[in-house]
Amino acid sequence: MRNIYLIKGHRKSLGISIVVGIILLFVFLAFSTYEYNRVNQMEQIKATEHFVVFDNALNNLVYTNINLMRGFAAYIQTGSNLEDEDVYAYLDELLKSQGDLINNVGILKDTTIVWNYPYELNKSTIGVDLIGVKAQSPYVISVKQNGKPTFQGPVDLLQGGIGFIIRSPVYQNGNRYWGQIGIVLKGDRFIEKIQQIESSLNVKSIIMSDDQIVYGDKNLLDENIHWFKFADDMFVWDFGIVINNSDTLPYLNVYLFIIIGFFMFIAITSASFIMLKSNDIIKHESMHDQLTGLRNRNSLDETMQQLFAAAKRNDHKVGVLLLDLNKFKEINDTFGHTVGDSVLRETALRLNEAARKDEVLFRVGGDEFLLVVPFVESNDVLKTIKKRFQSVLSYKLDVNGYSVIVTSSIGCAISGDDGDNFDELFLKADRRMYEEKNKVI
Repeated sequence: MRNIYLIKGHRKSLGISIVVGIILLFVFLAFSTYEYNRVNQMEQIKATEHFVVFDNALNNLVYTNINLMRGFAAYIQTGSNLEDEDVYAYLDELLKSQGDLINNVGILKDTTIVWNYPYELNKSTIGVDLIGVKAQSPYVISVKQNGKPTFQGPVDLLQGGIGFIIRSPVYQNGNRYWGQIGIVLKGDRFIEKIQQIESSLNVKSIIMSDDQIVYGDKNLLDENIHWFKFADDMFVWDFGIVINNSDTLPYLNVYLFIIIGFFMFIAITSASFIMLKSNDIIKHESMHDQLTGLRNRNSLDETMQQLFAAAKRNDHKVGVLLLDLNKFKEINDTFGHTVGDSVLRETALRLNEAARKDEVLFRVGGDEFLLVVPFVESNDVLKTIKKRFQSVLSYKLDVNGYSVIVTSSIGCAISGDDGDNFDELFLKADRRMYEEKNKVI
């Protein structure tokens, strides 16, 4: 009998141990997964920061030359009978301060090279029709047929060496295709610049275009790559970054404190959530009207400062509409404050439904509401908005056995025409609202 009890006790202990073990296992796995994802997310953030550095560096490295190409295209478009001497003199002046990244600049009439700067180093290419050059022909044809810039590289150059070529079409007399310009970047200098950035960031990178490797080791494709996109008029690149250091891998010792961290996480997260939730509730209640849920006067100054600053910065106008319910005091006196509150809630509901996404609503008084339109083109547009809300605030409400007819008076004002700040607009709208209300009374 004793053995039976022992067996039952062992089974119970085993059962409890298994349950506790399973619970701890799930906690362990959950937090291990969380930690692993957190580290991966940190790595993605780090890779994004590195990509931004690459993006800025390549902008300075490559896109400056794109602007040079566009400037020279404009020069070609100014005349149809350009002399060789004038063209090379212009290019010499244009490129003398561009350092040693540019290998040469080739100008094609249709698809044939007519100028290639510097001339002495590239004169052997003059007269070559690139349609006959297998490596470059598809890109030349693409520029001619599609009228869009292309980026090619690395490519074997006619005059020897490796380069990266940016091509752009040239038009004359409107949309008539004349030819194209190609800026050839020295392959070794271009790659050296990228390698310098890699070294400074302690990363490896790979650049691809249309599934072709522009730069980098294809073996990187088997590693944990973070992919980004370069997209612009000239070309589209897929840019991959591999973080070299090992501190982005999940730490082996993280599992030693994961269970303790679990309990701390629960306690701190719960306390923080309760505190933040309480703060959010207090802030929301202080900035919003309790009856209608609309913003109140406490949030008015801050909101207006932001809206008017944006209007000034973007040079557009702000519209203000002040809405007041007609004979609301009589509604309160006749039907009671409960019915009056129902009218205010219904009014707020109708205003919210009628307001567009960018239009901001406030309850600024007992039966006064304010609508701010952050962007309005003219007084006529503002009057159209006014008519929209006038129709919304003309309704019958059945509540507590009573039928209440609700109408409103609306005054509006627009920045520039009626004032330069919110206070001036509010006073103007208030005066117009009361003028309208006097007509109703």
